[in-house]
Amino acid sequence: MITNRTIHPQNDGLNRERRDGSSSFKESSVSLFTKFYVFSILIEPLQYFVLVPQDMSFNINANPSRLLQLIVLLVLCCKFLFKGKSIVARPFSDLNKNFTYFFLFSVFFGILGYFMGSYSHLNLQVSLNFMDFVSSIYARPIIEFIILLYYFIYFVVLAQFFLATKKDIDYFFRSFKIVFFVLLFVGFTELLIKIGSEIFWGANFEGINIQFHKDVSPGKRFHSFIGEPRAAFMYLFLGLALFSIMDIWNNTKKLTFFLTLIILTAIFLTQAVSGVIGLICAYFLLLFYYFRRLSIKTVIFFSSFIISASLVILVILYPSTVYGLIDNFLTVRIRGYLESSFYLHRALSNGEFVVGQIAQVMNNVYPLWHLWIEMLEFNCFHIFFGNGVGSSSIINNYYAKEVGVLNPNSAFIKMLYENGIIGILLFISAFLSPIKKMSVDYEIFRKLTFWMIIMLGIYFGHKSSTLFIFAGVSFAILKYNFMEKNNDLIKSGI
Repeated sequence: MITNRTIHPQNDGLNRERRDGSSSFKESSVSLFTKFYVFSILIEPLQYFVLVPQDMSFNINANPSRLLQLIVLLVLCCKFLFKGKSIVARPFSDLNKNFTYFFLFSVFFGILGYFMGSYSHLNLQVSLNFMDFVSSIYARPIIEFIILLYYFIYFVVLAQFFLATKKDIDYFFRSFKIVFFVLLFVGFTELLIKIGSEIFWGANFEGINIQFHKDVSPGKRFHSFIGEPRAAFMYLFLGLALFSIMDIWNNTKKLTFFLTLIILTAIFLTQAVSGVIGLICAYFLLLFYYFRRLSIKTVIFFSSFIISASLVILVILYPSTVYGLIDNFLTVRIRGYLESSFYLHRALSNGEFVVGQIAQVMNNVYPLWHLWIEMLEFNCFHIFFGNGVGSSSIINNYYAKEVGVLNPNSAFIKMLYENGIIGILLFISAFLSPIKKMSVDYEIFRKLTFWMIIMLGIYFGHKSSTLFIFAGVSFAILKYNFMEKNNDLIKSGI
């Protein structure tokens, strides 16, 4: 008897086609509806195309991706109302139940956090009409719950239905390659023009802004139309992960050494400090996951990682030993964060004004500082169970003495403050457990697990939709492969 926990190392690939060349399912051409869904998730990470700023649209970015998402959801609603057709998502299926547990955990401790005072400084008795309330910070905790659930449902759950056939998944990968290579070309071209215009003409070419409505340039850093360089860091790693999975899916070798080198170069040129933090998180996640499975190859891998990280640190601390271009354009920014962080504890302890480059990212510091103060007072409840979804923005408002949405950029800091250590562990299991439970092929199990851990680590460095997009595609492949395997077993009489 084959169960959904069985992994079959002998299965050669993803059973994309049956061995007689025919498909187990009747697959028609990709529908226009599916194409709308595919492009709604492909362009979601492209934050340059935010057309209406967050503070003008109920604290939710308005962009073309959201328009496509709205169309997809409206069509689904129309199909349900007029044709009786609906997508039934099972919250306690093997692919979804761990996230359901995490969400219920977040709701329970969010309610508990409200009664314990985590939202206490909000003056909820302020007279506001409905529209003002929805767009204000008072409704933000509720909106945070909705966003959390929406991201998983739209990017992960719906992907299992829209990417249900081989042709659907093939179409996604083809479309992704086109979008990814266009962004790669635009990003390198812009960077070369910036550097060339300064060297040869002494001109300061601003290039592409981080968002359509913002007259802000990130300087000589790779970002393309993805938006901020730290968002580009996430997207480029999503590219590496999807190319790796696509090679298994198509039994090809498209992720060549040359392409890998190009993508890694672009990642390095983003100069994203949050990306470095994300890689550190990924390192510890990998170390924790593979601790009981250490082998010679694993030791070599981690040794190489440590050596590479040490070289990066040397570049940061001793930039004079590095070639001039790197010294001028790549290390100054990161070194500024390190230098200003040395005085951070003293400034916070004395209530002084934080100065230096780290002052730009205090929204990632205040939640940690508040947890630290609680632990000094022997109050460890929140470090384990959190303060409640949306509370990190509130504590940032309190310390920064500002009014607005001030969420941490780092998902790890945000989740540590809002969900605690236990919540983070539940969140991790929501993305890793389904791979083990639904895998019927050892190679896809190994690759998906590795890349999911990487994407989780980088997500902890900077929150982004890319983790959910990768999870959606991965779970769709797992579901398709699992159904194909079971269908083959039934037809063979096993």
